[in-house]
Amino acid sequence: MFPEEALHCMEWSWDKFGKLFTQYPTTTNLVIEKRESNFNTPLDLKNLSIAVKFLEKSPLDFNDCIWYAWNKYEKYFVNDIK
Repeated sequence: MFPEEALHCMEWSWDKFGKLFTQYPTTTNLVIEKRESNFNTPLDLKNLSIAVKFLEKSPLDFNDCIWYAWNKYEKYFVNDIK
């Protein structure tokens, strides 16, 4: 898919930003709060999967944040375009 209008690019970036900086951290916090409980439902298992992936890839310090941002830039705006 190729965006036909600038608005499509904006919506795509808002979605990516929302997932990376709102949805995934919120889901991770929910999983951490529920750690004493069983994960029985499919939604619980999906949230657990999201949380594990988020925690594995999340930056630990400022330098990691820079590398994380650079890698995302490279992925979305260089490699995926190629």
